[in-house]
Amino acid sequence: MQNAIGIIEHDTVPGIVAIANAANAERIIALKNRDAHKGFIVLIPTIQAAYTLARTILPATEAIMHRYWPGPLTVIVEKAPTVPDSISGYRPTIALRCPHHPKLQAILGDVNQPLLSTSANISGHTGLSQALLDRVDFTYGNVTLPTDGQPSTLLDGTQSPPILIRQGSLQMDQSVIGRFNSPDT
Repeated sequence: MQNAIGIIEHDTVPGIVAIANAANAERIIALKNRDAHKGFIVLIPTIQAAYTLARTILPATEAIMHRYWPGPLTVIVEKAPTVPDSISGYRPTIALRCPHHPKLQAILGDVNQPLLSTSANISGHTGLSQALLDRVDFTYGNVTLPTDGQPSTLLDGTQSPPILIRQGSLQMDQSVIGRFNSPDT
């Protein structure tokens, strides 16, 4: 699976996944016709794995991670110097998520490495297409069923308190996020 790219079920919407390395990032960029300056979400099996990919995690962000992970929450943090630019979209940050999905957790446990993830569509198009299915190495789970799922909720964890960027399947608002910035968290 080192260089395999697939589409699998998620706890949000089906996504493209591959082991997180520069070669796989570049391959996904090509097969999706994706902008190389658009970073990937990196799926991790545990909160502890975040510390190997992040340069720093602010206390309020860390508290939110502990409260809502595993789950449909993606947190942007400063990336570690070892993270390839092709994974972060040539930005100083990385988007991390610890999913709450049995198949994803099983894969993360089996490969014992972070996974790249992005939506299962060709850039500029909505939904999964046969053209994309023909370009990947494998599918796993019910990826072709219509989904009314929402993407993960996205927070900018480089700010204190973190900033809500995208409301997704985890319902929260800035007032909830702000509570994690108090000295009592």
